[in-house]
Amino acid sequence: MKKIGGILTALVLMFIIACDKESYLQESSNLGSSQLTARNGSMTMDVYYDDEIFAVNMFELSDDAAEKALEHNKNIGEIYTYCDLDEECDWLPIIDSVPGDGYNPLWQEVEIEFADGVDPYQFTSDTEIEEAAENGEITLTDSGEVYRCAVVGHSH
Repeated sequence: MKKIGGILTALVLMFIIACDKESYLQESSNLGSSQLTARNGSMTMDVYYDDEIFAVNMFELSDDAAEKALEHNKNIGEIYTYCDLDEECDWLPIIDSVPGDGYNPLWQEVEIEFADGVDPYQFTSDTEIEEAAENGEITLTDSGEVYRCAVVGHSH
């Protein structure tokens, strides 16, 4: 009987959470239209990975936690941005991994800066970014910011 009560409690909680989803996420006026921020400080946004758009849920680590993560985690992923993830950007960020393809839930923010005379444009894969950096079209700068990111699926 306790098992059935536990299952019913879990189902009720799942129903409440699902029904409260709309009120949990609120649009933030300082983020781009593809970004939502939640009450706990995490944000959900669209990103590119290998020419496909995925939705990710992200939470920025504190400066101390980011420093420790960078010191002790050599397989940290990269999320390439055109501006700080907390700012509104004209283009979507690009990630370098998804579950099943070298995925690590910790990503370091790497900012893209276009060289003089190069018109900015949307990258859709980390391969494009690496080629543009090798060709001198862009400069990549580690921001020192680290995010815990969960890929939540393809975006529509």
